[in-house]
Amino acid sequence: MYLVVVDAYSKFPEVVKMTTTTATTTINALRDIFSRHGLPEILVSDNGLQFIAGEFQQFCRNNGIMHRTSAAYKPSTNGQAERVAQILKSAIEQARITKQDVNVVIAKSLLVYRNAPHSTTGAAPSVLLMGRRLRTRLDLVFPSVQEHVKQKQYKVLERSANLNVRSFVERENVLARNYQGKEKWIPGVVTKVLGSRHYMVRVPGYLWKRHVDQLVKYNPQIEPENDWDEVEISSEKSGTPEAEQLSENSNRYGNTSGTSSNDSVEKNDNENSVTDNSSANNSGSAEKRYPLRANRGRTDH
Repeated sequence: MYLVVVDAYSKFPEVVKMTTTTATTTINALRDIFSRHGLPEILVSDNGLQFIAGEFQQFCRNNGIMHRTSAAYKPSTNGQAERVAQILKSAIEQARITKQDVNVVIAKSLLVYRNAPHSTTGAAPSVLLMGRRLRTRLDLVFPSVQEHVKQKQYKVLERSANLNVRSFVERENVLARNYQGKEKWIPGVVTKVLGSRHYMVRVPGYLWKRHVDQLVKYNPQIEPENDWDEVEISSEKSGTPEAEQLSENSNRYGNTSGTSSNDSVEKNDNENSVTDNSSANNSGSAEKRYPLRANRGRTDH
């Protein structure tokens, strides 16, 4: 025996296997169904003894349900439930012929009925009741675009969760990326955490919203190291390896400069001697070429 309940708006069926048809067991089965779908305003049933019993009538009054019964020997007045009852009988007969489990065949038949468009409403009962179609094995062959997008988004979130993402807390000193002036980074303080990726940063005169990729950690107490150009080397301390190396370098450079100066002096002397010799040779050659002119000059003196 089965208890069949159908929602009048969405045509969504509920089937409950019953061992007995007493008023108490019927009330318990209806409580389970109402816990999922809520209390109905009107409940239509046939004229079974369990439905006209005083206990069942009291149950309906306590929950604010208007109970109505169909006409005797006229099951078409409760046609929605009778239609599902016919589908249920067909499933039981199919299970008997194919020697399958009755409960399995009924569950498959209900899944098809709940997911198929109804002739009266033009929509599937599951869509009207839940706002979505029930997932079946056909969805494995023809996956929906929404499910494909959801799977891609889930993979992206899972991949980003495995990464070591930097994070900051409020009142933490940071360097914020500057896009206005010449300075590329400006020191600031995190004033508010907007999420896992965005922060509000207070910089001198401004309040910026920055992404985590636009922030770096900053410790103002640690000063940057001096460059080698700014380091002054002192040779006053004697006896140290640095001083000895410095003095040795200075002597080496001094001797080199003296040698080069002596070479330059000797070179200049050689040039002067060459110049004097060349002038003397020139005068001698002039006397040989012009002897009369040379004698005339001697006579004048």
